[in-house]
Amino acid sequence: LMLALERLTELVRNGIVQKMQKSTYASLQMDAWSSGGRHLTALCTSVPGAHFFASAYENWREDTAANSAVAVNACTLQLLGLSTTRTAAQPLPASKVAGVTSDTTNIMPATVRELGRLPLFKGCIWVPCACHVLNLFLLDQVKQVEQIKTMLVLAKGVVDVFRVQAFRRIFLRFTQSALSQLQLPVLVRFST
Repeated sequence: LMLALERLTELVRNGIVQKMQKSTYASLQMDAWSSGGRHLTALCTSVPGAHFFASAYENWREDTAANSAVAVNACTLQLLGLSTTRTAAQPLPASKVAGVTSDTTNIMPATVRELGRLPLFKGCIWVPCACHVLNLFLLDQVKQVEQIKTMLVLAKGVVDVFRVQAFRRIFLRFTQSALSQLQLPVLVRFST
């Protein structure tokens, strides 16, 4: 079973490499997060007619734009079936990556600037993720409406009462129906 899985993985990887090599350009989508001092990034890529998971990496060094650019470049080279230890005899396809879409953390615009200095990413543009931008925009708008701020504070208080006090949590589970459940992990749900 493991041999079959390894063979299937190899076929998929070879297919991705062929798509990347034949394509005139590609775009990358990346999302990064930090957890417990670990800096993780997941990459997806799109070429005309295909979209697929590319790679994930953990940045073992300090989470800087330069370190992220080195890791993204290495992942992209692997996607193209190229060695990550380059020599002058191995030419790179210039401007292969047309754009990078990412979350809106401070490090991402700087990462793309660093990537723009590398041959594969020459002239690539950074496009902030629309979902992240809209989320931040709505959060900024909500903070300015006093009634919504008050409602969120009160809703958080109700949720905290049931989260912290075991007797109330047991009572809630005993009495609630499937149609009217209080969602404990979040501040507020519109269906509550």
